[in-house]
Amino acid sequence: MKTFKKLGVLGLLAPALFMVGCGTLLSEKIESRSHGVDVSSEEKLVYRVYLPPGYESEPSRTYPVLVWFHGGGGNEKTWGKVGGIGEQLVEPMKTGEMDPFIVVSPTPGEFEVYRDGMERALFEKVLPRVNREYRTNGVTVAFGHSMGGLNALIVSLRNPLHFNAVAVASPFTFDTSPYDCEMAIAAFEKQFGGGWANVYRSAIKGKFPDRERFEAVDPFTQIRRSAAQPFPILLTSGTRDSFGLFPHNKRLHETMASAGIEHEWIVQENVGHGTVQKPEIYLWMSRQAREAQERQAATSAGGGGR
Repeated sequence: MKTFKKLGVLGLLAPALFMVGCGTLLSEKIESRSHGVDVSSEEKLVYRVYLPPGYESEPSRTYPVLVWFHGGGGNEKTWGKVGGIGEQLVEPMKTGEMDPFIVVSPTPGEFEVYRDGMERALFEKVLPRVNREYRTNGVTVAFGHSMGGLNALIVSLRNPLHFNAVAVASPFTFDTSPYDCEMAIAAFEKQFGGGWANVYRSAIKGKFPDRERFEAVDPFTQIRRSAAQPFPILLTSGTRDSFGLFPHNKRLHETMASAGIEHEWIVQENVGHGTVQKPEIYLWMSRQAREAQERQAATSAGGGGR
């Protein structure tokens, strides 16, 4: 695990890693290709595909897909930036400490959530195109940090058949909305305070103009309404999160437990918002992808469908 230990330094750099703009310098250690699909006559969903080491030299090998949902201020280049997570994982993929993935990094906007046409474009255009043009093996895992954790939950809980596993680190989600009554908001703030939850409520109101459309994407609502285990889930959070997310992430963990949704809950003691550097996250995703592929192989051998 020596290579994974290098990820520890990213804890100090994590806020910068996920607050990057258009001038992001891409790492030369990762081969990647830029793509885009039309969402409407005025919008495109831009995404980047990062290829694992050995992709070109092993033409018969297929790979699981990791859909990376970037954090606030990031873009499709965040995964592959110099000093970023993608660059740090090249060596573990080479040595076999982590199974290699084809990484797809789409962006609905630096501070946007997935809704309407963007979500449809992801499933109807982006992922089908990736599966046509790259050597994928039918397994898809989602991973998101901060705002990306919120987006990973929104997209996956609404479209569970598209994912085999989902990991979220410090997701920017709160069990509150601008459509709650004043008494409910007051009770929430008495327990948790205002802080970034107020920012969340204000931002959400501008994106989802009524309660029904908000609840159609809200992770807490979707989890409470879930009738079955959607997919394996990993949730992790740092106890010293600079956005005050730990108690809210803990509430998300408790909500999943109450709903009977099995999941991994990893508490990172004395860690801030930079929770993406923990090796257990990547080992968990590797294991989930491998087990999903084994299940698919067993199903195919038995003559069944997915």
